[in-house]
Amino acid sequence: MKLFGSKATQQLTVTLDGKVVRPGEPIRAVVHIAGDPDAKSTQAVARLVSGHHWATETDDDDRNRTEVTWHDQTVVVDEHELVPEGTTITEGDYPVTFTLPDSVIPSSADAVWWSVQGVVKRRMGKDVIGSVPFSVPTAEGLHAGVAHEVGISQHDPAFEIDAPVRTVRPGGTLTGTVVVKPTEDVSYEKLIVDVQMVRLDKEGGRVTHRSFGHFSSVRLAEQLSVSAGAVKEFPFSVRLPDDASPTTYSSHTTKNWWLAASGMTKKLHRNQVFQLELNVYDDPLSTP
Repeated sequence: MKLFGSKATQQLTVTLDGKVVRPGEPIRAVVHIAGDPDAKSTQAVARLVSGHHWATETDDDDRNRTEVTWHDQTVVVDEHELVPEGTTITEGDYPVTFTLPDSVIPSSADAVWWSVQGVVKRRMGKDVIGSVPFSVPTAEGLHAGVAHEVGISQHDPAFEIDAPVRTVRPGGTLTGTVVVKPTEDVSYEKLIVDVQMVRLDKEGGRVTHRSFGHFSSVRLAEQLSVSAGAVKEFPFSVRLPDDASPTTYSSHTTKNWWLAASGMTKKLHRNQVFQLELNVYDDPLSTP
C-alpha cells in the first residue's frame, strides 16, 4: 500500500473580479476546484498573500568576484476557510472576499507582489495550490513628502536644479532648469542632467545589495566655463521610462528616483553633482 507521494485527484484555479486593488478595497475571488474528492485532502482555504524578492551579495575567497543571491519570502496576510477540516472537498466554485488592509506595501517590480491563493491541504501529500496575481498601485500621495526634500550636493557643485514639479508617473516628462552661479571661476568638460534610480536591498536593517540605473541623459553643455558672479541657465526636459517602478519602501527593498545634474571636471573622482528626489507613483486614478 502506497502511503506517501500519491498524486492528488483534484486541480485548483483562482479567478478575480479585477486585477488592480487599492488599499481598503474588497478583493472578490472564486476558487475553482475540479476533480473527484481526494481521500488525503483535509481542508480547503483561500489566502491573501504578499511576496518579497531581494538580493544579497558576497565576495568569493579571492575577493575578485561578487556573487549575488536572490531570496523570496511569502507572507500570508489573511486566510479564509472554504471547506472545514474533516469535510469532503467536492468539485465546485468557492467564492471568497478579502479586504486589502490600508497599510499594505504597494506592488513593485522584482521586489513586492500580491496574489490570492487557493489551497487544498492534503495529509501526507503535497498540497494543491493555485494562485492569481493582482497589482496594488502606489498612490500619488503615499510618498509625496520626498518631492519636497531639499537637494543633495556632492563635491560642492556651482549649480542647482530648478524643477517646479517632482511628482511624476512612469513615462512622464520632467522639465526644469540647471542654474550655474559660481562664487569662483569654474570649468566643466560636460554638464549633463539625467534621471537615476537607486535600489537598496536589506536584511535586518543592513544593506545587502545595491543597484543603480541611469535614464534619459541630456547633455546641456561641453567645455563650459563660467566666471565668478555670472549666471547661466540651461533648460531641460527628461522622461521617465515607461516601465519605471514606483518609489518603494518595503521591509527588504527601497527604490528611490532622482533628478540629477552632473558637472564633469578634470579632477579624478571629483565630478560635481546636485540631486533632487522624485515622487514616482503608478496609480492612474490617484489623488494626493
